[in-house]
Amino acid sequence: MVKIERKKARNNLDVVIAYRQAFSVAAELLILYGERNTKEEALHLLEHLLFKPEDKTFEIVKKAGGMLNAKTSQDSISIYFWMPAEHIQGGMKTLKFILLDSNKYWTDELIKTEKSILLQELREYWSQPEGMLNILFRRKLLGKDFPDTKDPSEIEEELKTVDLKYLRKILSELSPEISCLSVVGSVCSDINEWIAPVEEWKGVKVKIRKLEPKPEYGIHKFIKNLPTAYIRLGFITVPYNNEDNIYLKLLSSILAVFPTSRLYKKLRLERGLSYYVTASQHSSLDFGYFSISTATKLTKVDEVINIIFQELEKIIDEGVSEEELDEVKKWTIGSIKLLLDTLTSFASLIAEHTLIHNNPRYLFDVLIPKIKKAKIEDIQRIAKKYLQRDRCVICILS
Repeated sequence: MVKIERKKARNNLDVVIAYRQAFSVAAELLILYGERNTKEEALHLLEHLLFKPEDKTFEIVKKAGGMLNAKTSQDSISIYFWMPAEHIQGGMKTLKFILLDSNKYWTDELIKTEKSILLQELREYWSQPEGMLNILFRRKLLGKDFPDTKDPSEIEEELKTVDLKYLRKILSELSPEISCLSVVGSVCSDINEWIAPVEEWKGVKVKIRKLEPKPEYGIHKFIKNLPTAYIRLGFITVPYNNEDNIYLKLLSSILAVFPTSRLYKKLRLERGLSYYVTASQHSSLDFGYFSISTATKLTKVDEVINIIFQELEKIIDEGVSEEELDEVKKWTIGSIKLLLDTLTSFASLIAEHTLIHNNPRYLFDVLIPKIKKAKIEDIQRIAKKYLQRDRCVICILS
């Protein structure tokens, strides 16, 4: 059993500690303030700027030996590090510098340079068929006002209105009250020995913008003269805190996680139509979506789509076998255990579970027990409820 403690810092920051015997410590600061709250890619730009100037931001990490990074999403921004355990206070000093001091070095010229770098990153993503398809798919499934639905030229226009004042406003809205700092590894239980630098962080708590998907059901074709057709199907489902989220994740594995999974067997092993096929349940604060992705010859698109729906309809009409469900349950629990052996992944999980479910032990108390108890009827019910052909967005890039 993993010992996990939850404490409050003086600035009202949730602090969760998972004690593990290790030479190192991983920490993640997760803030429930995502791209939904800013102009397109402005939070991504802020993430770049938080590490400026690099000679100061990475000073401690460089000397200690470690890793420091950040990421943004529709719902959140997180900053995380992994260091030898004796350097945890140095890691906290680095977080303090990022949150409180890095912006003092920002200039108009620096912002101009980082915009250029960011746009190059986005152009590279857009130039890849799967990257382009992802953006076009989200636009049709969720609506053009959602994050990650614009092409680089549209983002370039929007970024023209993002200046130093606006970026500092975003920074001021990153608040400890909507955040969790998770720490995993060999760490002193008396947080007063290492938390002080981060307790200086303050912020203005703001209302999180609500998002409501507006799917354009049906088939959408995008012609780019590619030698291969890239296909993605999507269905609106449920947010993080809905129990069906667990069953949808199990269903995604039944469809595509193994070489013996249904769609992999049909599309690759039996028909030789596709090299890969994936299925995923994506969840956010107020909605979710289920997606199936693959690629095939230009002349085989209709056949591939029909096979996918045939398999979905079999599950809706007949359910899945006990053997299939049992295999997927064991695989899912096993993959979770593998994640827990990686300190950074463990830190990420418990930060998310603390903020979303208000339970740092959600993984052990709720998620794994519910996976074990999942029934054939649960899988069949959610397939019937969410994965109907007439409520599907299909995007084809070819």
